[in-house]
Amino acid sequence: MTPEVYKHERRPIIDIIYEMKRIDIIYEMKRIVPNLPRINVRVTDPSQVKPSLLGQAGMGKELIIWIPDTAISTANLRHIIYHEVIHTVFKVEHNEEDPVMKHCTDSRTPTAEAILKDRLKFYAKQAGYL
Repeated sequence: MTPEVYKHERRPIIDIIYEMKRIDIIYEMKRIVPNLPRINVRVTDPSQVKPSLLGQAGMGKELIIWIPDTAISTANLRHIIYHEVIHTVFKVEHNEEDPVMKHCTDSRTPTAEAILKDRLKFYAKQAGYL
């Protein structure tokens, strides 16, 4: 990760988005991997990142993921959160053979929930979390 990842301007969180989306997804992940560490989700200003960027993670340096507010309304928000959490907790690099850890995802087409959960379990087992 480049140092710019830490220069995002944090946006105020809109309560309904906070309650309905990100927290639910993180709690869903914690039900699958109960000892998943606490992960902070930061909503950022999209003008400070590349237009195609849907999320960023600190790759194990900090347990924080950054999501531009434009990504919140995408159909694939769950995929984005899973992808970034796998980066930051398990330190997994991009893998074009893995449907969850590919470098790019189509933000308009949701990834099947079963695939996301299966890949989370896979990486959690590899890292000793399960």
